[in-house]
Amino acid sequence: MKKSILLFAFVTFSLFSCSSSDDNNSSIDTTQLVGTWFLESAKLDGEEVGSSDEANFTSNGRVFYTYYNFGTNGQDITENADYTLNGNTITKIVLSF
Repeated sequence: MKKSILLFAFVTFSLFSCSSSDDNNSSIDTTQLVGTWFLESAKLDGEEVGSSDEANFTSNGRVFYTYYNFGTNGQDITENADYTLNGNTITKIVLSF
């Protein structure tokens, strides 16, 4: 009888103490995001695009992009935008006038 109670208690405790190891709710650490990031690979309309582009994230919510040799005559294109963080999602805010 004592073994049955201990086994029941162990099984019950084991079931309620388990947690998921999924990392779906992780958040982006702002301090690790800030800095210059270099594009390794990307697709634009289903086609591979150059891998020398960069994005520079600042601590005040701005991101500066440089697209190397992307212009019609091979010139570099630069742009900047605001960004927000929500959990593990970075949203770039583009303002059009």
